[in-house]
Amino acid sequence: MLSAINRDLQTAQKRHQVISVARKRLKEKPLLGVVVVVTSDLVLLHRLDDGIRLDGYSLLRSRDVTRVDLELPRAKFYHEALRLRRQRPRRPRGIDLTELAAGIMSAGLAFPLVAVHPERKHPGICWIGRPLAIQANELVLAYITPGATWEGEHHCRLSDVTRIDFGGAYEESLALVAEARSSKSRARRTGKSKS
Repeated sequence: MLSAINRDLQTAQKRHQVISVARKRLKEKPLLGVVVVVTSDLVLLHRLDDGIRLDGYSLLRSRDVTRVDLELPRAKFYHEALRLRRQRPRRPRGIDLTELAAGIMSAGLAFPLVAVHPERKHPGICWIGRPLAIQANELVLAYITPGATWEGEHHCRLSDVTRIDFGGAYEESLALVAEARSSKSRARRTGKSKS
């Protein structure tokens, strides 16, 4: 039997409408976006940023969602802005949503970086990097700092993960700068430095 929350999420997905998703138990602000996939366990939201642009994805556990607002006061404005920008919510290719672990690993293959949020245990903190493995219910992440420097591995329990973000402008910017630095460093080591 579907919960009222899951029914609302499915309705939003069918209508391709911008909604607000609240997770009050996590004390995080609601997320704005369009549901592109909903399963019994997971929700994939194509996020809407403050500039009313689609900006990456958030993968959430369905059980953490406490409220879905289907009727937003500025919904028509959001849809018109997206239409005028020719932005349409899309399900990203290659993301396995059979379970959270599969979603994390497949997002790491499809996108350069993922942001891992342990909101229940560490509110307001996320670790960004490349998922390397999930072993014994622990996520191993190649960690990148906010300054786009690779800094070893970070380990966190999969059960602490409440949200995964990927494909957003911030994650893409970090990946771009880190790759440019790596390329420059490789060129220096081989004596082919480009200024």
